[in-house]
Amino acid sequence: MLVEYEVGGHDKQSQVGSYATIDEGIAAGRQLVDSVLLRHHKAQLSGKQLYDRFVKFGPDVYIDAAIGEPVFHGCDYARRRVRQICGTW
Repeated sequence: MLVEYEVGGHDKQSQVGSYATIDEGIAAGRQLVDSVLLRHHKAQLSGKQLYDRFVKFGPDVYIDAAIGEPVFHGCDYARRRVRQICGTW
């Protein structure tokens, strides 16, 4: 699983995990995204506001199964997940 953060105006990418199966990697990616969303969640936030916080402050998480295309992208998952957490977009 690769995670990218912006540090001092520059993107910094690091591998934070290697998993035996794609499903294990995706589960770990979801867990990381969920933890960031729940840390930033406040009752008064709309789904869009929470998503915007994730994009601004959260990591760019993606899983590449060595096929050249990510099989999981944290922003896509976060967009779906904020609707479940907040009940609205």
